Amino acid sequence: MTDASKLGQAYVKASVELRSNTDQLEEMLQNGKVGSPEFTELWQKRDEAYTAWNNASMLLRELPVEGMAVVVNEINRMQTNMACI
Repeated sequence: MTDASKLGQAYVKASVELRSNTDQLEEMLQNGKVGSPEFTELWQKRDEAYTAWNNASMLLRELPVEGMAVVVNEINRMQTNMACI
């Protein structure tokens, strides 16, 4: 696996985790479970997913333009493949 693939995979994985976490948090908010231990755990997982996404994003921004283009194409390819599933 290339470095572009690894970075793209990390970015997409964290993005998917954040979206899923947002859906779960919304459901818990609607059901009034804000003070529950499950909500606290879910919020902690959100922080971890955000940190992973932010780290991947920061690495992407540090790449030279050519490398950034390769990773962005890889991210788009992965997201397109996921949309087909």
